[in-house]
Amino acid sequence: MDDEYIAIGDIVGIFGNKGAVKVKSLTDNPGRFEQLKDVFLINKDKKIEKIEITQVNYRKNQVVLNIKEYNNISQAKSLIHCTIVVLRKDCPKLPKNSFYEFEIKDLNIYDTQDNYLGKVVDIYKTGSNDVYALDSEILLPATKEVIKEIDLKNKKIIVYLMEGLI
Repeated sequence: MDDEYIAIGDIVGIFGNKGAVKVKSLTDNPGRFEQLKDVFLINKDKKIEKIEITQVNYRKNQVVLNIKEYNNISQAKSLIHCTIVVLRKDCPKLPKNSFYEFEIKDLNIYDTQDNYLGKVVDIYKTGSNDVYALDSEILLPATKEVIKEIDLKNKKIIVYLMEGLI
């Protein structure tokens, strides 16, 4: 996917018979769908199309969207496995020292002695804190005690490796 776009949801199924789709939210704030009108859709062929969300509802742990010009089951089925994206520049600003997952992934991790530990390849949600999974198979808790600096400009995270951490 182009770096210009940020995925916020995957269409996983249809809902009802009037073209609504079920979306697995990829954002920490599923309510953000209510604030969106024009978004983009990346289809199975990786083509990008602008769409308009006309209605947002919630069902169990999923977002249910009505999309303009998709008014029946067969049209809605064509959207399954598509990804809903927004422009990176349209992402809401976060408070200081808060970051989006897409900003953290692919950053290089170094300890306080400038030893390279690996690159962030995944982020696990544990409830109490996130855990950064590195390509070197190291898992690091994303806590204030461990993460000392996140430098987006230089694509670098500095961590303190307390005894027994790795």
